[in-house]
Amino acid sequence: MTITNSVFSVNYHPVEELKKKFILAADILKPYFTEPTVLPIPDNAPDDIPRVTCQTIHGHSELVLTKKTLQFTTTYDNEFQSDWSRCRIYILDKIQTINKLLRLMDCTLSFSGLTTQILTDTTSKDGTSELVEKFSKVNTERTIFDFGQKIVTVVDDIFFVNYQLNNIRLYKGINGQNEFTPGFLAGQNENHISVVIDINDRYDFNYHKDFKSDPSRLNQILTLTDKAIQNFDKLVFNGELII
Repeated sequence: MTITNSVFSVNYHPVEELKKKFILAADILKPYFTEPTVLPIPDNAPDDIPRVTCQTIHGHSELVLTKKTLQFTTTYDNEFQSDWSRCRIYILDKIQTINKLLRLMDCTLSFSGLTTQILTDTTSKDGTSELVEKFSKVNTERTIFDFGQKIVTVVDDIFFVNYQLNNIRLYKGINGQNEFTPGFLAGQNENHISVVIDINDRYDFNYHKDFKSDPSRLNQILTLTDKAIQNFDKLVFNGELII
């Protein structure tokens, strides 16, 4: 199991004068982040255009703010890739600081979530065959080249727990080539399984009129992510979903 990346995302009501509010609150990021870049974007530009970006001190994570969303993306390497507990500690400190930033900016939150991508080897087959065997009843004389399966469940009438399972192909010897080079994908090396686990409180937002977002739900989202990762092999290799 290789944990490749995670994305903490927050949706909030559009913030007027977001750049000004960010500058006034940005000092809270200094323990973890380098000097932010405030982009020369006019306030009346489309809401989804980034206004602010910054990186963590060692460059493993990037924070991007638009007028109505925030994304904190982390790419893991070395020992972190095999140890979710280390990843959890790393992102928790930063996300708690990010939530404080949003409060200082007086953001009205809509919903938030954490997405984590994991790659794994197969047992004896390639990734496509492994997934087809566990999750499909399709009968065909043709070879299924790629396969994907999405599973969505709801926990506590609050959280969506989404699983996206796909085979993922790794290639070798394609540096300097592109889609205009015949056979540029001929050097396939491996066919693994990718699982993206996306846990968020959007179900509560979507279906309950009295919804109020609560930053403390971060702990519940992390706890659900813990459980999903603990039972990762049971889902991928046994088709058994425990959450």
